[in-house]
Amino acid sequence: MGIVTARFRSHAALAALLAAALLLAACGGGGGTPAGSGEGGGGDGSGGTIKVGLLMPLTGQISQFGKQTSNGAKLAFEQKGYQVGNYKIELVEEDDKNDETEAVQRVQKLITQDQVVAVIGSVSSRISIPISEVLEQAGVVHLTPTSTADNLTPGKKFVFRACFYDSFQGRVMAKFAREHLKANTAAILYDLKNPYSEGLYKSFEAAFKELGGQVVAVESYQTDDQDFHAQLTKIANAKPDVLFIPDYYDPVGLIAQQARQVGVQATMLGADGWDDTQLYELGGEAIIGNYFSNHYSTEQENPESKAFVEAYRQKYGEDPSALAALGYDAANLLMDAIQRVIDSGGDPTDAGQIRDALENTQGFKGVTGTIAFDENHNPVKPAVVLETTKDGHKYVTTVEPE
Repeated sequence: MGIVTARFRSHAALAALLAAALLLAACGGGGGTPAGSGEGGGGDGSGGTIKVGLLMPLTGQISQFGKQTSNGAKLAFEQKGYQVGNYKIELVEEDDKNDETEAVQRVQKLITQDQVVAVIGSVSSRISIPISEVLEQAGVVHLTPTSTADNLTPGKKFVFRACFYDSFQGRVMAKFAREHLKANTAAILYDLKNPYSEGLYKSFEAAFKELGGQVVAVESYQTDDQDFHAQLTKIANAKPDVLFIPDYYDPVGLIAQQARQVGVQATMLGADGWDDTQLYELGGEAIIGNYFSNHYSTEQENPESKAFVEAYRQKYGEDPSALAALGYDAANLLMDAIQRVIDSGGDPTDAGQIRDALENTQGFKGVTGTIAFDENHNPVKPAVVLETTKDGHKYVTTVEPE
């Protein structure tokens, strides 16, 4: 998920910390305990220990997202008994607090002190982009479950994601608007300080126009704004068929309320940032009858999804979110790659060999779809479109990658 939930801290301070982390990372590197090298390896027939980092925002503004993603990942490891082949998986969890500086410090610890072979995380692109630079320099596998910013993975050997990227989501909703809703005109309201929101806006706008639609209004706001009446009044006057709001549930709920207050009649559209039950608490009646793209629906019929939903409900007492499903898929993608390294007679404590296996993933049957990676380490898989109803999110359709 490419969400940005607070204003950026000093770029100079972050740049200095990042440079220091890269220097330390170049001297460090991922790893584990290979067979026969001390505690956990060798003499008792065990293969050794593979250390994996789990970096999530467990406290702070989007801690709910972090906990959901972490829960999904930990369920996957638990189902495997924290074991791949004859190797023990040691999970090292850290809280990045959705703060860039904190995240770089935590990932630096994971590399140099814990000597992890891979890191699963984080939730937002705002965090995953800087930590990806550190992990790439260190040669440690980085697999984010949910960070969707287009520029996260290209040009990086060790960086992968389990989710689709923003440009794909924007195209999905433009196609849905034109083909399913028969919309001829669209307006867009986005957060100009949020790369996630801006990236989605641009891809939706381009695709909607390519499909023959007309964008009649584009308005913006800044993170933490609370009053959107001026922008929404202009949008109401333009009378669009659909209004695309590419942000996450907190501002979207407030925007939906104000949109109806000023007379916006358009069907509202969004992306994966809408995926939280609080959307209904914040948006009330105004949010009902709208649509958003997502990675997953509990209503999907594939056997992997059904088994996951049942296991997650039993473990946590609630339905899994798309974030939980992506965390689960990310953990299983990593373990699948490790297993293939073992099966080939390789060294699964070598991050480079895990990277190669991950890159060569084909036909992996995950909860969120059957996965292979493209040249930029983005998964090639479908998206779903969900409707916001009085009974919660309801599955509408699946949109395959083009």
